[in-house]
Amino acid sequence: MIKHSNWSLEEDLILRENYFRKREEICQLLPRWTYAEIITRARRHLKLKKPRNEACNSDLSILMEDNVIVYYWLGFILSDGCISEGSRLTVQLAITDTQHLEKLAIFLKTKTRFVKTPGPRKDQTQIRCGDKYWIPQIAKKFDIRRNKTYNPPDFLPDNLSLFLSMLIGFIDGDGGIYARHIGNPVCTIKIHTNWIPWLAKVRNRLIDLGFQIPPITISTDKYAIFRIGRIAVLTYLKIFAIENKLPVLNRKWDLIDPQKIDKKLKKKLNYRKVIDLYKRGIGRSQISVQLKIPYGTVSSYIRSYRKFTVDIFPTVYENTHASPY
Repeated sequence: MIKHSNWSLEEDLILRENYFRKREEICQLLPRWTYAEIITRARRHLKLKKPRNEACNSDLSILMEDNVIVYYWLGFILSDGCISEGSRLTVQLAITDTQHLEKLAIFLKTKTRFVKTPGPRKDQTQIRCGDKYWIPQIAKKFDIRRNKTYNPPDFLPDNLSLFLSMLIGFIDGDGGIYARHIGNPVCTIKIHTNWIPWLAKVRNRLIDLGFQIPPITISTDKYAIFRIGRIAVLTYLKIFAIENKLPVLNRKWDLIDPQKIDKKLKKKLNYRKVIDLYKRGIGRSQISVQLKIPYGTVSSYIRSYRKFTVDIFPTVYENTHASPY
């Protein structure tokens, strides 16, 4: 095919009118030029720019928002994802978790793809999103660094709801919830020892909520082990996930049954719910009806809340007052 050195006015017009079409369609309309030459002409000479969703295969701008769903996925990406070359996000899971990765793909307006892995490893499914504009901003906001295995972030949100969402997402990525032969399920996170300072912050936040969390340990193969063995903590997280409709990995959290909670934990959770509604200006009678808790119990919780100034079991909305429960 003979190439000409100059673009014609007609070709420029075709390019202007069809630049937003798919690659194959543009190449058919301009058969004299390669796709690389077409892009060069569009960008350098005609100053054309594609909308971000067309240029990238996703919409990562949503990850800059501050809400529980975003922070759940950020926790998941922080554990199972990878940012490389400063502009590419990759998340890869086993085929068995394809359905969960599909949820993330829909959230980011992208698609999953099958990855054939050599050797004994099982085949996997993957999403890859490239965006030179949003990924650097996301990495900066959440302190996500290259080689995060050895360079973990120094970031945890102050807001309790966002913190809990990020923790649940992280558990779905790098954690495991296991049934025991005797007793309740246990959650374990096994990760590189460079993550110990970050895990220590997570542990302290949970202790501040009034839960008992064992110290972080080192395994025989030199990994950090963060364990949540108290069913009260896992139930608290499961109820929070249900109330906030987090897209959790069901095969893990199905082991936690919120109905099987002891009276002490139920009392704590009911207290939190009552005070949440009370802070929103809802009357005691309405709270009693809505939560199906006796009016006298509601009044007792509210009197206790107004009496104290440091909240041992703060609500997911504020962290200012106290509770004796």
